[in-house]
Amino acid sequence: MIDGRYINDAFPGIARYTYNLIISLAETADGNRLIVLVNSRLPNRRYDLEHLDSLPSIEIVDCPVNRFLPAELLRLAPIVRSLRPDIFHSPFFLRPYPLHSPCIHTIHDLHPLQLPKQFSTIERIIFRLGMHFAIRNASAIVTISELSANALRQRWPAASCRIFVTPLAPDPIFRRLSAQEKQQEARRLGLDRCRYAFHISSGLQHKNIELLLLAWRQYLQRGSSSIPKLVLAGDYGRRHMQIAALARQLDIADSVFFMGSVDNRTLVSLYNCADLFIFPSSMEGFGLPVVEAMACGAPVLTTETVGAASESGQAVWAIPADALDPLVAALDRLLSDEGIRQKLSAAGLARAQSCTWRAAAESTWEVYRKFSGTPDKS
Repeated sequence: MIDGRYINDAFPGIARYTYNLIISLAETADGNRLIVLVNSRLPNRRYDLEHLDSLPSIEIVDCPVNRFLPAELLRLAPIVRSLRPDIFHSPFFLRPYPLHSPCIHTIHDLHPLQLPKQFSTIERIIFRLGMHFAIRNASAIVTISELSANALRQRWPAASCRIFVTPLAPDPIFRRLSAQEKQQEARRLGLDRCRYAFHISSGLQHKNIELLLLAWRQYLQRGSSSIPKLVLAGDYGRRHMQIAALARQLDIADSVFFMGSVDNRTLVSLYNCADLFIFPSSMEGFGLPVVEAMACGAPVLTTETVGAASESGQAVWAIPADALDPLVAALDRLLSDEGIRQKLSAAGLARAQSCTWRAAAESTWEVYRKFSGTPDKS
């Protein structure tokens, strides 16, 4: 059983991970049955739950239980127990208690511990408690990069033998468009007469959008700005007004285009038509946008503390995190040198093609088989 309630708009990265993993688990089920818990009442504009239900290895169980509150986790536990799964997989650090089945957690990152100033006191407390119980009680911990695995091993060395890395991959929708398709899509988006750099994220503080805007102003001030527009996409929530105000304060509002939340077709087009994809995050367990951009042929500028970058070698241009001068220098170099961008694009495409969800599913099945007979520790 896998907890698919995270397939909703509130969890953009975890939702994409969970949805694609479930599909590939079904394709590699080899006679096994996968029960998927969902809450169809939660907002979900991207993912087709009916498609999951159509796959022969999957049984969908719709339950009206949300995700976070302790009372909700207690409500979920008897539902899970009644279905008697051989193993329960939570794609998050929270899980229902108590269970009578072995439990696996996917831990994507340790941001509240590594970047404490960017989270509220209550967020840090919830994460610490959730991680305490997850590490203590889980039969196994799955994580999404060696970067995250090393962080987990350093904090919980006794759990090292229960920590496993499963590779991530771009969703199959992310592909390189033909020249004609790119032209049509650029015209549809109103970007056909404008070269641009692109960024997408949730707008959380560690995504470093403010740092990107500061760097963009300095790039423009250098006077060699052959790429005049910065396109920002994503649902920034309450931070949108703050970020837009900073662009006005820096006097770069005319060169910054806010797209807001975008659908999958538009996202594929934005990656394809961009001269450069910029992902200057302070820290990411993996960073799916990096491999999504590479799969679309976009050259990628990111930081050394992004999991996908640490495993991509020369396929990305990686700089130190949280540093303005290296970001400005990288923008100036990459946006003025088409040859470097072409090399990054080719290397990124090759790297993205080597990442598959089938490999992620097969690695996950190995963990399931290894621990399906272990007792629940909760």
